[in-house]
Amino acid sequence: MTNTYGALVKLSQKFDWLFGTAKPIPREQRQNENGYNYVRSYLHQRRAVGVIGVAMPVILHLFVDEVEGAEAARQSSFSAYYWTSGRDIFVGSLCAMGVFLAAYKWNEQNEVEQKYSREFVMSTVGGFAAIAVALFPTAQPEGSGIEYTAWQEWVGPSLTNQIHFGSALVFIMCLALLAFAFAEGDYAAERFGDARLHFAMGSTIVMALVAFGVSMAVSGPDRALYWTEFICTLAFSVSWFHKGSGPAKPEM
Repeated sequence: MTNTYGALVKLSQKFDWLFGTAKPIPREQRQNENGYNYVRSYLHQRRAVGVIGVAMPVILHLFVDEVEGAEAARQSSFSAYYWTSGRDIFVGSLCAMGVFLAAYKWNEQNEVEQKYSREFVMSTVGGFAAIAVALFPTAQPEGSGIEYTAWQEWVGPSLTNQIHFGSALVFIMCLALLAFAFAEGDYAAERFGDARLHFAMGSTIVMALVAFGVSMAVSGPDRALYWTEFICTLAFSVSWFHKGSGPAKPEM
């Protein structure tokens, strides 16, 4: 009997909002809860971007290997997957990251100088660059069964290829600069361990680009660009996923 009564009480409490018998939540507590929920959602999006960055090359390789075979899965760069059965995965992943980066810190201004923050500028430029990488593919390889879209035909294959590589370089550099910006912010907040991690990831991206430049100068490995992109993407993902760890839930 006691258990039945307790169950009925709990059930009635679930409908307190309907009958107007719910106890009002203090305004300050309600604001704290809402603020934390927004922050938590924001941090989950950061983590999601990091997960996409790590998952994209793995899923691309496995999917193309399954559909077209091992030789097709062994591409010279991430961009080359555009001309395989993994095109939708490549384009979708980059557009997802690009949209988030473009919206990240949107319109944020420095309260003292009333100027746009560096994170806003770098993330916005990087986001649009990522979308451009997806929409303007690298040069079409011989024998590819995939055609240029009407948009790409209108722009022209040569210009499309140039826009692709220019956007890719801007995108990767913005990722490095954002990691350095994270490091600077954490250092100012005396989160020195976090600052060191973000600085290390930004430095990794820069060193990978330098190493690729050296490799090109000395006619290095065929897949040098692929591994450069892989290292840069992994470093970016680690930095963003860690940034998404966020603060603990405040006491109410």
